[in-house]
Order: sequence, then C-alpha cells, then structure tokens
Amino acid sequence: MLPLNKVFFIDDETGFVTGGYSYDDDFMPIILKTEDGGNNWIELPGTEYLINDLFFENKLHGWAVGENSLKAGILIETTDGGENWTLHFESFLGALKAIHFSDNTGWAVEDNAQILKVSITDPVQDITDNDHLPGYLTLYQNRPNPFWSKTVISYYLSGTGDVELGVYDLLGRKISTLVNESQLPGRYEVEWDAANKEPGIYVCILESRGSKRIMKIILLR
Repeated sequence: MLPLNKVFFIDDETGFVTGGYSYDDDFMPIILKTEDGGNNWIELPGTEYLINDLFFENKLHGWAVGENSLKAGILIETTDGGENWTLHFESFLGALKAIHFSDNTGWAVEDNAQILKVSITDPVQDITDNDHLPGYLTLYQNRPNPFWSKTVISYYLSGTGDVELGVYDLLGRKISTLVNESQLPGRYEVEWDAANKEPGIYVCILESRGSKRIMKIILLR
C-alpha cells in the first residue's frame, strides 16, 4: 500500500489523489483519478513525479508541484486531465510543496524559501530575489545541468557576509572551492571547470551568515 498525501476535486464528480514515497533509490509515485465522485479510482499511467500539491482550473487543465527521483523540485502542467504532463520548472534547491491559483495567477513555494509565480499564459517566474526575503540566501540550479565540462552556478545574497561556495563528492570530500570571501548583497555567478573530474553526481554547498544551501549537479562524459 502506498501512502497518499493530497486530494483535489474539480467538481462533484472529477477528482485526483496523489501519493507515493521517495527513500534513497526507492522512488514510487502514484496519481489516482475518479470521474464518478470517488466511487471508483484509476491510476494514471506514466507517473514520473512525486506530487505534493495540485490545482485544476477545469477538467483538462491543471498544475502540480513536487519532486523527481533525484529530489529536484518540479512544476508540471497537464492539458488533458492528467493523462500527460509537461515539465515547466526543475530545481535541486528542494521539493516544491504547495501551489495555489487566484484567477489566472498561481504561486508555488519550495523548501528553501523559493517562491515561483505561475501564470496560465506566461512563463514561470522565480521571484524570490525580487522580494528580498530577509535572512536568506538563494542558490540557483547550475546551467547547463547535466553538463560535460563547464557549468555556471548562480546565487543571491540578501545581506553582506562571508561567503563560501564549494563542490563536494557524494562522500563529503571537498573537490573545489569556488568562493571564499566577504561579499555585498546581490546576485553572483561563478563558473566551475570540471574537465579533469570524474563523471557523476556532485553536491554544491553555499554557506553564509549561518545559513546553508545545497544542490546536486550532474557531470557527464
């Protein structure tokens, strides 16, 4: 039996239930749908994401947030009642936890103080640094990711402080120190040249003023 964590009904007849679990390499998501008021439920095929919350404006068009098998936060959209989903946002900052729409504008929130603005007609916007949330630093997903040789890592500081940005292997050993200095508030970018590193998954850690942000990055060959 899989744990279930969210229920959403569009009307008296059509509804969805999501659930599943993610433990280490064991990833098992599920989405169920009913069209007869909950008397019968069918599992939607091809579920790729563990969904924490969802919102439908009608029987066909909906949005959902959660995480993928690598624990990256995701935002997805369906236009056929949940049969197929399109990925609109993916970030290793953390799982997206909730989404809510008012009229044509939605808001999604994530574990590490990230806020997304979602429009039914416009692209997804990351507005976290525009609102300057106090006491937080933001580490953005590197680009490209996965990458073959070089990648750019971006981060935002809400205040002045000592900053350390490093890359570690999965055993916790530091591979590279990218930043180790005092910096003013603002957005920064740094390039990591991994041409001489072994392919695999690495962990990027940003620390400043007692706060820490972590993301996974993937090096290919």
